[in-house]
Amino acid sequence: MLLMDYRLVDTLNADQLEPGDLIGLADGIAKIISITPIKHGYALIFEDEYSEKDVIEIFDHEQFELYVLD
Repeated sequence: MLLMDYRLVDTLNADQLEPGDLIGLADGIAKIISITPIKHGYALIFEDEYSEKDVIEIFDHEQFELYVLD
């Protein structure tokens, strides 16, 4: 996903995220691989712009910027 142009199209709540979504995480864009509900939110497996996979836990009330390839 390096050197691609992205366009911000929406802001989603944590419960609106789906696998395949491109979201803003930290200082970059990440593709959601899977979402698993946990006690106080969700566990996201994502792939960053460098094709590295990682897992984070997010809370129910968090919001994320949704991007599409331009």
